Amino acid sequence: MKSHDCHVLMTQILPVAIRGIMDAHVRETLFGLCNFFDVISRKSVGVRQLRRLQEEIVVILCELEMYFPPAFFDVMVHLLVHIVEDIIQLGPMFLHSMMPFERMNGVIKGYVRNRSRPDGSIAKGFLTEECISFCTSYLEIENPVGLPVNRHLGKLAGWGHRDGSREMHVDFKGRIADFERANLVALQHIDVVDPWVVEHKTFIAKTYSDQGQQRTDGDIIKEHNSTFTRWFKDKMLTYPIDEDSSAEEKLIFALSQGAEHNLMTFQAYDINGYTFYTEEKDMKSDYQNSGVTMESYTGDVKQRYYGKIEEIWELSYAGENVPMFRVRWAKNVIKEDRHFTTMVIPEAKSKTAGAKVTAKYEPWVLASQVDQCFFITDPQKPSRVVVRRGKRSIIGMDGAANELDFDQMAGPGGRRGGRGRGPGRPRGRGRGRRGGAARAPRSPSPASSSSSDEERCFEFLLRIDDDPLGIKRLPDKFAEFVDGVEPAHLQLREASCNFCRWSVEVLFDGQGKMYLHTGWDKFARDLHLEPGCQLTFLYEGDGEMIVKVFDDTACRVHYPHTGESGSDTDS
Repeated sequence: MKSHDCHVLMTQILPVAIRGIMDAHVRETLFGLCNFFDVISRKSVGVRQLRRLQEEIVVILCELEMYFPPAFFDVMVHLLVHIVEDIIQLGPMFLHSMMPFERMNGVIKGYVRNRSRPDGSIAKGFLTEECISFCTSYLEIENPVGLPVNRHLGKLAGWGHRDGSREMHVDFKGRIADFERANLVALQHIDVVDPWVVEHKTFIAKTYSDQGQQRTDGDIIKEHNSTFTRWFKDKMLTYPIDEDSSAEEKLIFALSQGAEHNLMTFQAYDINGYTFYTEEKDMKSDYQNSGVTMESYTGDVKQRYYGKIEEIWELSYAGENVPMFRVRWAKNVIKEDRHFTTMVIPEAKSKTAGAKVTAKYEPWVLASQVDQCFFITDPQKPSRVVVRRGKRSIIGMDGAANELDFDQMAGPGGRRGGRGRGPGRPRGRGRGRRGGAARAPRSPSPASSSSSDEERCFEFLLRIDDDPLGIKRLPDKFAEFVDGVEPAHLQLREASCNFCRWSVEVLFDGQGKMYLHTGWDKFARDLHLEPGCQLTFLYEGDGEMIVKVFDDTACRVHYPHTGESGSDTDS
């Protein structure tokens, strides 16, 4: 086995396999060892976390010496003590592990044509490929012949596999109820429909108020979900389009009339950097690609859901395709400890039975809002499964730091990869809502609907009026600006220092509000922020912001950086 195979077995499979066997104290020590290897393999590890890992691995090795015979220990076990220091000095582990070299060995072995002279074949094949790659950097070739295409190209935008795809007419198959539910979920996650969602909810609340009846938000959402598509269609019929109508007005009218009843279904679909299979295709495959997970809001309660894909549909709205997953959600989810989460995956039912499910277990979700996960049968309780992290997303490969960067990368011949999201495209991953409950409204803006090729910069002012170390809310317009990208962290850099950076965690509350959370106190403490000072933030994309600090007299504060602050951050 290669080192990557051993890594997956150590970090994902072994912890599940030893559940329920050995003494509890031995098992916990091995869990800690597996978690240590999992954490150090990440592409981004904070300095504080590394210090905690160093303390933990020392304790783990001491416990192993107590539990296992001396023959277990050799120099390789001792080297675990030095891994954390290597990461601090050399950078993340993936930059100096054996995995890329073993992968490269597999590539250069493919160059061998003459087995009696393998070294010459490798040198000639490598030189030929390098020459061709160099030439293509200077020659505009529209359709290059013989050059490999990036295997990640198009996976973020979403493309269905032709193998197993077929057309289906929902009227002939008796799937109208499922189709209406999928249509409702899709509509309420499209930007240009937001004002109509808000208007319909306001109309329902006013109707009850005029009748003197009191209704909760849950009652209003329930009626909204059951009547919105019909109301939206009738409303738009009163505003017929003509030749002078704008492109957005024509798009809204087309959306109101619903998706085409003749749609495409798939057995496999590439989106978000993952390859997803239906459960039926999974049964015929050596790989498991049908497990999905997503964070969603039921009302104002944030919760993580897990399930398996039963069907993949692609709804068509006036030429815009929206991929939808029909998911059978897990029940009785229990987080047993910091290592494991177990659950029950219910048996599959008739696909027409989904019309009567509750909003909490709404089967239809946008494909762009889910991540992939992996299920393993629990050795302790075979009726339950243990969820593990799925295959890593392709974000971060080939120099792409986020989805926006990947969509801007050029494919062969200078062509751009992926598709930009216009005003009619569904919103990106995160902050989804169950049961079709839409989030707070947002009118279409030039920033949110601009082409992905345009430079994304945004500047704003933030005044510190209260506790400088507390959580800070960012302007709503900036939250709208980054909608669809929604970085998990922001790298803050003081303008007078090019190498000092502070990694600050970003929180979204699902109502369009954005906050600076973990890491902000470190930034504020290092820059000695006080009440009354003002900060200007310049966002240049890639999750990086340049900050300038002004004191309470509106004078710029300059910092004599010597590098100590930057070396103590989590970046």
